Amino acid sequence: MKIYIFKIILLFIITIKLSAQTDNNASFFIAENPADYEILNRYQQKISSSDKKLFHKFTPWKIIEENTLLSDQFTKAMKVEFEGKQYFFTLNDLGKLLSRENNTLSHIINNCSILEQTFSIIQNKAVLFRKIPFNEESKKYNRTYLEKGTQLKAHFQNKNNYFVQLQSGKRDFGWISPQGRLSLKKSNTENADTASIKIDDTLLRQVYSKIEKANKVYTQLYKKLNASYNQNRPAPFWSMESNIKGVVLQLQNVPPEKFEKSINYFTNEIEAIFAGSSFPVYSTGTAIEIMVK
Repeated sequence: MKIYIFKIILLFIITIKLSAQTDNNASFFIAENPADYEILNRYQQKISSSDKKLFHKFTPWKIIEENTLLSDQFTKAMKVEFEGKQYFFTLNDLGKLLSRENNTLSHIINNCSILEQTFSIIQNKAVLFRKIPFNEESKKYNRTYLEKGTQLKAHFQNKNNYFVQLQSGKRDFGWISPQGRLSLKKSNTENADTASIKIDDTLLRQVYSKIEKANKVYTQLYKKLNASYNQNRPAPFWSMESNIKGVVLQLQNVPPEKFEKSINYFTNEIEAIFAGSSFPVYSTGTAIEIMVK
């Protein structure tokens, strides 16, 4: 009885500690076959069928915007992120995901706590791994106990369950229950993004707002220019990507005119956001780097 009470208390402490570390909530889109959807990269270009195969079944896509417009100001899309990279799933006029198969198994999981932590299992056959996509009982998705030493990455928590990916073999995605979390030990080797100093979300939201505003101006400008000169030149746009060193803003589709004054003005706005912070801003032509080290 004492051992049981001790485990309950330990589980409570772990839950409180992890909740304090992951106060960011998000919704995740999960699909059995990502290749069934039309996916665009961060440059809003279609991903090839061969590249789609690199995405595992039930890859968890963190939803950035559930319904937004692409740079053409016409195509609807769901903006998502996975492992620091942004993608777009195109939508139809009704805001539904475009899919080749009507019966493709997919789901949006709301109210999730972002984890992005790597663990190793310290006790043999104590962690039950369930290859069930949405916490639903199904004979189609098996269950298995994981061996001691197994490495896994926890992407998010939902209703006290962890959605994880095994770091070996087929690298399957699935769930582990609260009881199994007692046999997890946080790995010493976290990935570069979680080990580095994080830029405050408030600052990043300001950056994203500036990007949206600048891209809207470029789109409207090129719409007028193309109409006036009977052309179809793509509008330049700013993209944002995270890496081990920080955040990089890159001007895509750079026109011959270079837009030097516009770039300088935009750079000044970004520098103003981080003025007085511990994150230096560097400008290198058409790129702006916000460093964390």
